[in-house]
Amino acid sequence: MESQLETLTTGVEGLDQLLNGGLVSGRLYLVVGDPGTGKTLLGMEFVRAGLDRDETVLFVHSEESEWDLRANANEVGLDIDDAAFLDLGPGSEFFTTDRSYDLVEPRDVSGEQFVDQLRDAIEAVDPDRVVVDPITQLEYTSRRTTSSASD
Repeated sequence: MESQLETLTTGVEGLDQLLNGGLVSGRLYLVVGDPGTGKTLLGMEFVRAGLDRDETVLFVHSEESEWDLRANANEVGLDIDDAAFLDLGPGSEFFTTDRSYDLVEPRDVSGEQFVDQLRDAIEAVDPDRVVVDPITQLEYTSRRTTSSASD
């Protein structure tokens, strides 16, 4: 007897139909596309679908502020206010305070810090669903891990 895998709705009815009910629970999915193609909107729909199911969700972001993400979601009729957010981007004070910085490779300073912050947030929130937008931070982490493994 074949068991049916549990699926999670994406929040987009047509996409769920194409996916035979949605995303398979417990798997990692990567959404790829050019800027403006709807990747963040799909993430917001996925978050809202989880909230509709009384799930705990975590939205990890590093380019847009939490306020902007909430406002953009509200503009398209999505209420994601009950989601937990982890801001991994530099706040506006990052650029306005009088600090001195040496030039370094982003992967040399962000990878370990990113992983630590993400791990702490996941342990604190214990989410059923996680959206990371954009995935660029993980790219730096994976390059560092790959290069360290070959050293």
